[in-house]
Amino acid sequence: MGDHAIPASTGKGHSAKLEDIFSKEVSRRDLLKWGAVAAAGAIPIGAGCGSSGAGPPVPKHIILISMDTLRRDHLPVYGYSRNTAPGVSKLAESSVIFDNALAAASNTAPSHASMLTGVHPLTHGVKSNWAMLSPDAVTLAEILRGQGFAAGAFVSCIALHSNITGLDRGFDVYRQVGPAPGHCRARETFLDASAWLNALKNERRVFLFFHVFDPHFPYSAPGGEIRPEWEGSSRKRDLPLDYPAMRARMKRGFSQDEIQTYTDWYDEEILYADLYIERLLQTLRDKGMFDDSLVIFLSDHGETLGERPWMFDHGSKVYEEQIRIPLVIKFPGAWKKGTRIAAPVHHVDVTPTVLDALGLQPPESMEGVPLAPMVQKPEAAAERFMFCMAQSDPERTSELKQAIAPGEPVFCIRRPPHKLVMYPGEKARPVVCLHDLSSDPKEMNNTAQVHPVITGDLKRRLDAWISASLSKGRKYKTVPLSPEMDRALRSLGYIS
Repeated sequence: MGDHAIPASTGKGHSAKLEDIFSKEVSRRDLLKWGAVAAAGAIPIGAGCGSSGAGPPVPKHIILISMDTLRRDHLPVYGYSRNTAPGVSKLAESSVIFDNALAAASNTAPSHASMLTGVHPLTHGVKSNWAMLSPDAVTLAEILRGQGFAAGAFVSCIALHSNITGLDRGFDVYRQVGPAPGHCRARETFLDASAWLNALKNERRVFLFFHVFDPHFPYSAPGGEIRPEWEGSSRKRDLPLDYPAMRARMKRGFSQDEIQTYTDWYDEEILYADLYIERLLQTLRDKGMFDDSLVIFLSDHGETLGERPWMFDHGSKVYEEQIRIPLVIKFPGAWKKGTRIAAPVHHVDVTPTVLDALGLQPPESMEGVPLAPMVQKPEAAAERFMFCMAQSDPERTSELKQAIAPGEPVFCIRRPPHKLVMYPGEKARPVVCLHDLSSDPKEMNNTAQVHPVITGDLKRRLDAWISASLSKGRKYKTVPLSPEMDRALRSLGYIS
């Protein structure tokens, strides 16, 4: 990718050998069920939801588009007043819009790993931005490559680097950025992805994972290429645009005018990234791929702007602005376009949705559910408890009264109107917060002591989920970082 590209990973080096996969009972059974072993005719495409007359047509191509650090409420399709994303709005015209989608985590790698595996971070093992995918986890790319898809991933930041996440597993091509500067622009990623698409033979089925990073701090969209025309967008302030300097300045605080300036810059980054998403979608149209593609647009997590004492940031908390994400799905033939789904959905639903659309039965080991049946019968959507996580950082969570332990998981369980958050406390005593999202949507008040019965019930459910996840015996591995990787992650705020 531009001057900062490193050689593309083939995606094969991290893949487990079939003999190793088959030595694991669950993985063997699931792989055979999914058809991830490329045995001609072993599993007929179109055997599931996609083959039903009432369901969507079976897609020929799968397109997964992720815009990093994108808040759902900064998109016009979710009611934002600024036209930050005309390309996404155009896509939404032929899509289903999910109004209550949640992230698996407020960190980049864990959430993307959940998209690509259908399980939560405690199961797939990528619990931070430098943790390796469990060898037991099976990826969507592995499954689709086994079905004959050409699988290509084009990612734009160091947090998705294959050496520290293993997320290249199953991809034929995995283009990524090196440690310096740790990220690249959407334009570079688009040029690489479009070149790969154009080089493929037209008869190939395609799985494309396209990731743009631009809305992540530092907010500095290229002004010479595109500039929105909303009031205040061109204001300049003596404000830091590198994370270490911003972190030092954060302790002094920002004025409302300065917060608005950063928000303007954040919105400009969305508009810039959207430009290249639209160009990618146009490339698909030009190649005759768009209409029969399943296109999934979403983000990995959101961003705190002016809501908390520590702002322009994410990753250590599970507030709504960080875990509520956009999710727009275009089914082939624009099936059910214009439908809006109010039921809660999750990152772990992405892979089951793709498999179901292709007629492959999602395995029981996956923790998400296919979304097409929900679109077909919204009234039949089951109520669900949703789980999200983060990595604690006391400095970034100064609004809490109690002291929390650094570097440990933060968990939440969410079933509106209530949401329980559990921070790691000192001496192994968790700090528990209960929020009523209907009366306190900004989560300013902890009502755990006021509602002990609700608090107790949700905490028991959360504890049981954590225990069940940990009991699966997945192999967790935190990757030692090279000095270059460490500097790159620190420069983007991933490491304090």
